Amino acid sequence: MIKVLFSKYLNYNYKFKNKFNIKIIEKPGLWYSDLELKQLVDDLRSIAVECSDGNLDYGALKGDRKILSKNIITIIYEVKTNKPVAFNALTLIPINLSGRKDELLHLGLVNVRPEFRSAGLTWALYGLTVSVILARRQFKDLWISNVTQVPSIIGQVAQSFYDVYPAPENITDASYHHRTLAHQIMKNYRWVFGVGEDATFNYKKFIIENSYTGGSDNLKKTFEQTQKHRKSPYNDLCEKHLDYERGDDFLQIGKFTLRSFTDYALKTIPKEAKTKVIASQLVAMAQSYLIPILLWLDDKNNYKGLQAWKK
Repeated sequence: MIKVLFSKYLNYNYKFKNKFNIKIIEKPGLWYSDLELKQLVDDLRSIAVECSDGNLDYGALKGDRKILSKNIITIIYEVKTNKPVAFNALTLIPINLSGRKDELLHLGLVNVRPEFRSAGLTWALYGLTVSVILARRQFKDLWISNVTQVPSIIGQVAQSFYDVYPAPENITDASYHHRTLAHQIMKNYRWVFGVGEDATFNYKKFIIENSYTGGSDNLKKTFEQTQKHRKSPYNDLCEKHLDYERGDDFLQIGKFTLRSFTDYALKTIPKEAKTKVIASQLVAMAQSYLIPILLWLDDKNNYKGLQAWKK
């Protein structure tokens, strides 16, 4: 615990039901050895190859240390075999909003081996890492983005986060903040979600047209092939507004707030995992206070213009 507390980057391990080992690894490109990084990327690729009709070549799957220096990887292993079974590759994107610098978290690619899709791992892949990051930010609102054409994921994001656009109940008018963030994402960070420069963006509907041209080509599906949401408005939203033959995606933007975290903690986290998750939030929050102090005491580091006195 002490080692984790004083670590500069997130590096957590959770045992779930004694069947799965959940790992959260922040920016491995900055501190993993070449061998560790290769093994991690090999594990990610071994999952991805079973979840698409062909190779995926973007984001963390490229194995580029520079890209992996921006990723936060959640990867789940089966304890019995140590087989990698699922992952989520998140990306922290620097943004500028209302004259202030901040970070936006792109929810990224989620893959689960087909035989493990009913194992109850959704809570860890979609909310665990985001909640840890929120705690480290001392529960300051965290902007998130998501790119998908899958109705079930559209619904999951709309229901899990706050002020999400687009969503069935919010499809006509994006706010100034939504538009500002969308502009920054589409101008500078298409590589994060595998969208080529030839794709166009519909700023009115937040639809990326001809989206599957930048490494994510083999994720393209027909509407019939996509996983549907249990609530029909999310399915209707996608069927009505997305051109699946051309290959369209929604760009969703929203916030993860303290209220979002409370709902996640109370409704989504399994009872047997609540204690460990809450402990991780406390550690993350403690880090948010300790790490700046440690950096300030180190005269070799410059932290936001503050530096320890050097004799």
